[in-house]
Amino acid sequence: MQDYHYTESGLSHVYLVGGKILRDDDGEKVVYIRSLNRLHRLIAKIILTAKRKLAGEEVRFVRTEQGLTQAELARLLHCKPLTVGRWERDEIPMPPTAEALFRKLACEQLGIKIAMRTLNDYSEIKTDKYEIRVDASNAPHYKHAA
Repeated sequence: MQDYHYTESGLSHVYLVGGKILRDDDGEKVVYIRSLNRLHRLIAKIILTAKRKLAGEEVRFVRTEQGLTQAELARLLHCKPLTVGRWERDEIPMPPTAEALFRKLACEQLGIKIAMRTLNDYSEIKTDKYEIRVDASNAPHYKHAA
């Protein structure tokens, strides 16, 4: 199977490798996802542990994976809900301290182990485009396809 650009996640840079592609009644390609929660948890882990600044769509994805509203995240990070929305739309950058705290809180909520001291370095590295590739050939045992 060719790689599937998984835009349904709300992320522009996620591709599923080796998964099962089907055609719907209209002939459109659709991907069969077994254990959506596991897949999204892995994507969140890849995002949170990547040594690069978070993009707005990644902040939104991780926030929703935690089941938080913008207002709830704002309360946790001691900012205004409007500010969270502006981070998610890439209108303003998330300050490094807020990003480190966001990553740490998300990792704790999602059961991802990461050392706090390493988080401070992550938000300083700026990168342009990158891709997240997930090996979906052995679903529901998804893994990062580096």
